[in-house]
Parts: sequence; structure tokens; C-alpha cells
Amino acid sequence: MTWHSRVFPPHTGGFVRDLSQEGEGILALNSPDPAWQGRVLFLPDTVPGDEIEVLAYKTSGKRLAVTDYKLVQPSPDRQDAFCPHFGRCGGCQLQGMTYQATLAWKRKHVADLLQRMAKLPISADAVKSCLRPAQPLAFRSIVRLHVNPMGQFCFYGQEAQELIPINNCPIQSDQVNSLRQLVQALLADQPSSEVAKLTSLEMRQNAEGDAFMLTFNFHDQPLAPDWQDFFTQVRDQAGELLGPGAALGPSETLDTGQAYEAIETSKIAERTDVGQASTCASLSLWLAIGEDYVHIAGPEHLHMTENGLDFDFSPRAFQQTNLQLNQVLYQEVVKAAQVVADVQAVGTSPVGLARERATAGTELGGPVTRCGPGTQSDSFKILELYCGSGTISLHLAQAFPEAQITGVEIVPEAIADAKHNAELNGLASDRLRFVVGDAGQALRQPKQEDSLKSFGQAPLNLPPYDLLVVDPPRQGLAPQLCQDILASNIPHIIYVSCDPATLARDLKTLKQAYSLQSIQPLDMFPWTTHVETICLMSRVKG
Repeated sequence: MTWHSRVFPPHTGGFVRDLSQEGEGILALNSPDPAWQGRVLFLPDTVPGDEIEVLAYKTSGKRLAVTDYKLVQPSPDRQDAFCPHFGRCGGCQLQGMTYQATLAWKRKHVADLLQRMAKLPISADAVKSCLRPAQPLAFRSIVRLHVNPMGQFCFYGQEAQELIPINNCPIQSDQVNSLRQLVQALLADQPSSEVAKLTSLEMRQNAEGDAFMLTFNFHDQPLAPDWQDFFTQVRDQAGELLGPGAALGPSETLDTGQAYEAIETSKIAERTDVGQASTCASLSLWLAIGEDYVHIAGPEHLHMTENGLDFDFSPRAFQQTNLQLNQVLYQEVVKAAQVVADVQAVGTSPVGLARERATAGTELGGPVTRCGPGTQSDSFKILELYCGSGTISLHLAQAFPEAQITGVEIVPEAIADAKHNAELNGLASDRLRFVVGDAGQALRQPKQEDSLKSFGQAPLNLPPYDLLVVDPPRQGLAPQLCQDILASNIPHIIYVSCDPATLARDLKTLKQAYSLQSIQPLDMFPWTTHVETICLMSRVKG
């Protein structure tokens, strides 16, 4: 592709009016040249309210890229970035804005997408203020580091497939940054031919900061015996680094040969206890080649406690990334479910219930005088799709102990975790079940001869549900699932979304039968353009 440099007419510029979904400033030009007047440009590293003069650009066919501009007057919302990698690293696009300004933009962004993409007649005030963590730094509980040809741990950069070496990341905890530096130093002693087989390192920690899980991902085997010493050093030196806390577990002989055999036979490698337990924070080590995972040291799960519930996560299970806001998210889902339970009890709509509460001076989702039997009985039925390791379902089971709850997830290891977590919390019963299956097919109406093979067993035989909870990945709901929801007659939906664009796309379909009752954004990903959103929807009668 051949680029040609050009110069803008003098005094061409204007004010940055908004940000794109990628975090670039949106500028509608003022220019003495009519050909440029009103032209919209996208400028990186700019903030709404910045006054900009654009100086030069380059073109290739119809493509245009600004190569030089001047900041005439900074926005009052502008601040200096706190990370030296800002501008090259592909994360944390909003570091140039004050934190309060990022929260206001995210609230507006959700409202704009629902208006523009979903064609919903809502005002910005209809979206609640964005809930935030107490501390917008050191919040991230999961990170995947990619390995470049020099054996350095990297994040993807702003340029496609560019790898940026990272030594310290402000949104990670000090412990995770120290662990990364330790592993990086030990990796330098490995032969380059062996390091080339390592594709990435996934690091996880729990909210309490006393449990960690490292998963080393390789694209090829066999691995040299040197890796056995490497993993042993990681285990031992990490124990010294993390300090006192929960026990790591017995020291173990790490036999990489056994690990490869386990990968081939899909069995856990045998390990031999050769000493007393260390007194350090819990550290779990896993090795992965492709889709095969082998536990090589420490506990098999990452353990954490949230809202009084205990959870164990395996390395393939989904886990929210924000250490501080996870618990708030689950609390908000329970509050929305309580609204549904109260609506059932009093026989009104969420809007009518909110009106009653406002008159009575009580909050939506608070206590209500129920008519007849309470809705926290077996008449309250909840279906959660994309349930992962059961975090939301278990919070609902804790809040509604008599409700019937079904969770569906396609990853078998996650369902195994969910069942384990139910037993861990004393919530396992015939009222709470977890099913391995494609969430996108869960509401399909099977023919008599069809056993819903996607579930790998007998049909799910879904009863009539009062509440559907969906927490899909970033790509949102499958189009067919949206149609199945419309045909399901389920009266209420709680949609937990990590991408407001796919949320808006799905709501454009679901609005045919459902109306929005509440929209709650959460800043699960500070300093990025990403935002988590919890929507409560109710079926429109008739």
C-alpha cells in the first residue's frame, strides 16, 4: 500500500466532541476550505473538549490518516497518563482523561449505543451512573502475556500484532507484577530454542491476594528437561516472594516427562511428595499445550471468597477480571432478581413497583409486602445461560434458597467447577442444577425424536421460567437465541453484557417483546473503552 503525504489548509481544526469505541477522539473540522468543512476525523490520544489544529495527513486511495496535529487548548478533562507504555500498548486507551470523565463518557456511550443501534427511545438519564471500584488501579485479576521472539513478556500494541514488552503494569497488583518479573528473569536462563515454544503466560490471582495461578501455554512439544528445573525454581522462588499466607502444599517433584504423558493420555500427571508444606501464599502451576491442560504443582484450583461464598476456579473457567467490582456486579444481579421476585409477589410491573416504592420511600428491590405465598419458593424458577463456574447462579441460590435454578455452560470443566462450588457452599440440591450444553441452543424446542444432542444427553426439558439470566461473551447472543427468547414467553430477563455494542444489537431484536426497566453500567475495566452493563427487561403484555 502506497501512502502520499499531504498538508491541511491553514487554520483547519476544531474541538474533539466525543470518543469512538476504540478510544479515538472524534473531530468535525472547521476549515476555510469548503472541501474540508465538516469532515469528520479520528485522532488518537485526544480527549473530548480538546481544541485541535490538524497539520498534516497521508492518503492511500480513499483512506486518510492524520500524521500531525497541534493541541491548541487542552480539555479540562485531560490529564497526564500514569503508565510509560501509554500510546503504544493496546490497553488503557483512556489514561489521558480524568477518571471521573471516563465514568461520565461510559454512561453516555451506553446511552448513545442503545439510542443509535437499538433504536430505543431513551434519554441519557435513563442510564444509571456508572458504578466504580474504590480504587481504579491494581484491579485486574487475570492477564495473558504473549512471548515475543526475544523471550519477553508482552501485551499487544495499538498496531496490529505488534508486541510491546511490559515490565510493570499499573492496573495489575504489585504481587502479579513481581511474579511476572520473577518468571521473566528465570526464563532468561532457558535455551532460546525452548523459549520459542512458549506462546503465552496466563496469570490469575484472587481478590484476597493470597492465591495465584500461572498457566504456561506451549505450541509444541517435547520440551527439554531444563523446563523441569524452571518450574521448580518458579515454585520455590515464588513462595519466597509472596510471603506468609495460605500453604502452597507439599513440595513436589515436577516431572515434565510425566506431564507430556498425561497430555497424551488425558490423565493428570502423578506427583510425588518429597517434603513439608511451604508457608507462603497459594500458588498453582499448570502447563498447557493446545487444548490440553496438566496440573504440575500446588492446588488444582484458584480459590476466592466473594460475598460470603467460596469459589474454586480451574484454569479454563471464566473469571471476571476486576478484583474489586466483581462482588458489586453479583450484588446488582441479585437486586434485579429481587425486583422480579417482588413483581411476582405483588402482581405489578417493575415500573409500577418502582412507583409504589417511590411513594412509600423505599428502594426498588427492597422489602415488599407480599400477596399470598412469597416468591422465594419453588414457584420462582431461574435459568442462567453462559453460567461459567456458577458464580451468578450460586449468588442467586444464596439469595433465593427455595428457588429452582438451572445453569447452562458449554465448557465441561466450568460445569464441574460449578457443581464443586455448589457443594463447597452447601448449596447443592435438586433445586440447583448445572448442565453441560450450548447456551445458544438451550431454548430450542426439540422434536420428539430429537434428544438435543448438543447437550450430550437427554433433552433439557426446560420448565416455564420466571427469569432468564444471560451473561454471554463479548460477541453477545447468537441471532437464533434472540429469536428463541422471543418465542419462550419468559417474563423477565437480566442481561449482563461486557460489550454495549453487541448488547444494543441484541436489544434491537428483543425489544419486539421486551421493554427495558433498568440499565446499570459498571466500570469493570477502568481506563479502557470497555464497560459492563446489567439490563433488566420485562415482557410486554400482549
